[in-house]
Order: sequence, then structure tokens, then C-alpha cells
Amino acid sequence: MMCKQLHSLSLLLMHHLLKNISLLNSFGGLRSIPYLQTLLMLCTRLDDFASQDNHSALEELLETCIGQLAMKEESMECASERTSGHEVKLVLLRLLSVLMSRTRPQGKMTSNNVSMVCHITAQTLVRHNTLDFCLLVLKGLLQHWNSQPSSKESDTRSGSAAASSANAGSSSGSSPAGSLLQAHLSSAVPDMSPFFLKGYVKGHARDVFESFPQLLTEIVLRLAYLIKKILDPDCKDMKLFSEEWATCLAEYLLAPHQVACVRKQVRSLLMLICGSKDKYRQRRDLHTVQSHISKVFNACGVDVSSPGFLTDQRPICMPYNDLLSLIDHLKACSDVATQRVVGWQTFCQQNKDLILQLVQLSLRLVDGVVPLILLLLSCALTGRPSHPAPASDKPSKSSKTESSSAGKTCLPLIERFFETISDDLLLRFTRAFLLDANSTPVRWQAHGLLLALHQNGSPDQQAQLCNILWSLWSDLPRYGRKGAQFVDLLGFFVSCGQLSPEKAK
Repeated sequence: MMCKQLHSLSLLLMHHLLKNISLLNSFGGLRSIPYLQTLLMLCTRLDDFASQDNHSALEELLETCIGQLAMKEESMECASERTSGHEVKLVLLRLLSVLMSRTRPQGKMTSNNVSMVCHITAQTLVRHNTLDFCLLVLKGLLQHWNSQPSSKESDTRSGSAAASSANAGSSSGSSPAGSLLQAHLSSAVPDMSPFFLKGYVKGHARDVFESFPQLLTEIVLRLAYLIKKILDPDCKDMKLFSEEWATCLAEYLLAPHQVACVRKQVRSLLMLICGSKDKYRQRRDLHTVQSHISKVFNACGVDVSSPGFLTDQRPICMPYNDLLSLIDHLKACSDVATQRVVGWQTFCQQNKDLILQLVQLSLRLVDGVVPLILLLLSCALTGRPSHPAPASDKPSKSSKTESSSAGKTCLPLIERFFETISDDLLLRFTRAFLLDANSTPVRWQAHGLLLALHQNGSPDQQAQLCNILWSLWSDLPRYGRKGAQFVDLLGFFVSCGQLSPEKAK
């Protein structure tokens, strides 16, 4: 009897606190924490009494908090701007995450031990389009992370996740390099749990909202993660998160200056949305390559969709800093292409003209960039990176078998190569990198690429390659020792019996 009376009193107090919650915006986030701590304490036993009153009280709590967030009216252009109203909304978001983080005693969050409060909270948030709100916040914060200078890359971890989460980290509280030491507080550290862990408060005792953009990013990611984990633990409802979510999270992985705990949360959420580690890696790689390839063409100042791009043979000249940036983008693509070839080949299949564009671009850029482009072409057309071979190496039966087996996965790309590359362009490519190139590794790269094309091509395509090499035979004497790879390749073509009828005479 006494327990029911105390519970009824708790519901009454909760109702009166919710009626005045709108006043918190004028007090700021720090002074709103004790108020919301009291409110959270009053609803701790809602799971213990399965009654209509409890359900109504929880609905009132959720509706009031969501109403204070103003999800429909809020402009996300200044999401990273710290104001007293934004601080209160951050604490309210933390309160919602705490409600969804509470499971039945001694258990991880699974479909069997998620409490009634967790389910109702997650369902209510989805009904009010909270995921769309979180996505808008993340897009607004992405501009903040992309605009951060490199000096902030070493910022300390905040560990600002809710205390109820077992995965939440804590900030070290160390001052950035070059900043003045802060005096220790004479009073005891205030208790702000479960909104902020004790270690985090101790490290940011002067201002717990000091890293406001990071705190907001973490809690928004946490909310989305909890909603997915509670309502769709087996990843059956793929419509819960739109395609924009995966794109936005992949953009966060490319953000150059971001703290480790945020990046970890982004990876966890994207992996949960994708459903498996393999699908996550494929999504991440495709977005990474697409982003860097577009930046490569932008750095070169070329319009690949223009008809004049394929006929323009003028060398591309750019400032030194732009050239370094171009090389960085190509290296990022080559890292994906060499470590996960299938992802790079999938991207090439989705972009039908990419092989043609890379071949054309390789003929117009400086020599220092050429090896990276040849590496990308080799990974796409051979299924493995081309490594420079010693001058004494020649094609053997074992290498032929290995190239043939690797080329089976590349047959569609090789077929597209011969369909899009004209004889004139292939002739220029062969002359430039098999004869004119002063670098021996570059000539061996071109040697391996043309060899793979020959071994995986049709008889007509093999004859086409052989004819192009024969057309350069008369120019061979003026190249001297640089023609070693050319002679080796042409001799192999002839030994395979792929000699054109004209040359056979």
C-alpha cells in the first residue's frame, strides 16, 4: 500500500515538473541538470508497475521532451553554435538516451531484456521523425568538422556518452598543448550523472559544455544507434534508415580532423545499418573512392563529361601544392584498390567511363603521378597490383596461369576497356609508358598491364594488341635499352601465335 502511494506521489511530482520544463531554456544547460536529474529519478520505477498510469506518465514525459527539442522548427545551419537553449536540448537528448539505455538487471541490450521504457521511448522517437532530426543535426555538424584546422586534430577524447552506456568513454581532461594550466577547484566535483560521467566532469569542471559540437555529435549518434538496436536488432527493417544516413556517416569517416571516440561511434552505427562488416567495408570503400576520384579530376581542372576531354592532349600543369594534394587523393584510392580489390573493381563497373578517363589522364599528367594511375588500372584490370619486375623476368607458364585466374574476375572490365579505348589512344598509351618512360618500374607496370589484357582478351583483341606493338617496331632502334620490356612483350605475343595476318606475310 505504501509503495503504491509513493509511486502515485512520484507521478504527481513528475507531472508538475514537466509543466515547468519550458523555463529551463532561460537557465542554461548546467543549471538544468539537477532539475532533469530529479525528473529522471522519478521515472526510474515505471518499469516496475505495468499500469495505464505509468504508460501515460511516460508518454507525457516523452511528448514534453520532444516538444522542447522543437525538431520541426529547429534550423540545423547553426547546430554547432553553443547557446543556453542548445545546451538544454543537449541535456534533454541525453535524458532520452538514458531512458533507452536501461535494460533489465544484469543483461546486455538484446531483444529479450529491453525494458518497456526502452521500447516505448524508441517507438515514440521514431514516430516523431527523430531520425530525420538527427540526420539534419549531423549534416550541420559535418560542416563544423570539415572546417576544423589541423591543430585541433589532437584534441583529447571527451568520453561524453551517457553513464548508463557500458561503451561510454571518459575524457582525460588534459589541456591542449600550448594552453595555460587551469587552477583546481577547491570544492568537490558536482555529481552530474547520468548525463556526464564523473571523470569527464572532473576534467571539465570549469565548463562541462566546453566541447559542445563534439558532445552534440556523440549524443545524436548514440540516439540513432539505440533506436536501431532496440527496434531492429536483427537489421530486418532496412527502411528505418534512409540512404542519406549511410552517405552522411561515410562522409564523417572522411572528415580529416575528428576525435577518435566520434569516429568509433560513426563506424559502429554505419556497421549496424549495413548489417555486416563486409557490407560496411564495401560501403565505406565505395564512398571513399568516389570522393577522392572526384577530387582528382577537380584538382586537374578537367571536365570528364565534356567531349573535348578525350581529344585534348595538352599536358596538365598545376602548382606544387595542388600536385601534392592530387597525389594524396590518388594514394587514398590506391590504398583501397590494393587492399580490397573487389571494392575498387565494383566502383569501376558502376562508373563505365572511369577506365577511359584514367587512361586519358595518365597521358597528360607529370611522370611522378603516372605510377599511381597505372596501379589503379592494374588493380581494376588484373585483380592485383602491378609490382615492378626485375629486368630478367619473362612471362612463364606459371605466371600466365596466375594472371589468367586473376583475370576471370576482371573480364567485364577488360571487355569495356577494349570497347572504349580507341586504337589511337591505346597506341599513345603503349608508346608513352612502354617506350618513352624513363623509369624502369613504370615500363614494367605497363608491361604487366598489357600482358594481362592480352591473356584475358578475345582472339580479336589479342590481335589488336599485337598489331599496335608491330606498328611501333620501326621506332624501336632509337629507344635502345628502354625497349627491353617492349621486345619481351612482343616476343611473347608472337610465341602465343597471336600474329596478325598482315604481319604473318
